[in-house]
Amino acid sequence: MRRVGPWVAVAIVLVANATMLLGEWRNRSGAPDAEVVLTERELPLAWRAREDSGRSLRLDWSSDFVDAWFDEARLAEVGFDVEPPLDARSTELHYERLLPRDGFVVLEMEGAAWERWRAEREEEIREAERRAALLGEDPGEEVSRIRDRIESTSRLFAVDAGLDPAELRRRHPDRGRLLILPAVLDLRVVPGSGPEAERPEPPRLEGAVAEVRTSSIHVPLERRDVLDAVEHEDRTVEPGVYARGSGPPRYEVTLAVGSRLRPWIRSVRRVAGHADGTPPAVERR
Repeated sequence: MRRVGPWVAVAIVLVANATMLLGEWRNRSGAPDAEVVLTERELPLAWRAREDSGRSLRLDWSSDFVDAWFDEARLAEVGFDVEPPLDARSTELHYERLLPRDGFVVLEMEGAAWERWRAEREEEIREAERRAALLGEDPGEEVSRIRDRIESTSRLFAVDAGLDPAELRRRHPDRGRLLILPAVLDLRVVPGSGPEAERPEPPRLEGAVAEVRTSSIHVPLERRDVLDAVEHEDRTVEPGVYARGSGPPRYEVTLAVGSRLRPWIRSVRRVAGHADGTPPAVERR
């Protein structure tokens, strides 16, 4: 009987692996739910230890402007109880005890949220130039810093959330720019302004995307050569730490999302970017 134990352990591992492979096959069978081209800005290299032979990319997205759409009505839609009034007692006893909920988030590539974010940074540049002109100073360093942010920041923004991915896809049908992924949704109470404020505001409820479940995306061995070259360019004295810096992205990734809303990498291509605005040249593999 003592010899049965190792065989049971092996059988459990084999069944687990078979189940995982079957789930992945089902996820990738049929037409993908989305197929979006992202770049190093949205999928930077993930940290890894020197002895780690695996490779993964980190999904980088922005929650800026979530408060513009994740309001009280949307919180109720995703299952939060928002009926109690926002007073001191209900906040302490009800809202602060609400737990995050599993749901789904819509991430949009280069949409209206990104354009709004970029417009705000461009306004910062104009303001820096106006301020420098009044003071007789050179705005070059501050302007360069802001432009670096524009060139290196992810253009993937959260634009919607819900409990039903089919309904979210109906609302956002563009499968070439919009990803729907499992996420953790949360609620917070935003305190109001006091009576001494010029325009007093009452407290309000605001939703948040606390986490996108797919924060790390595995890179298969056959897709690694471009990323290995980029890693070699950026490796610092500390193992596993890469300093991308600013400037145009050096690679682009075609990311597919399957029927079970699990993403995988279809292709990785090297991109030679140009800071002067000319179209990037793509080195096909």
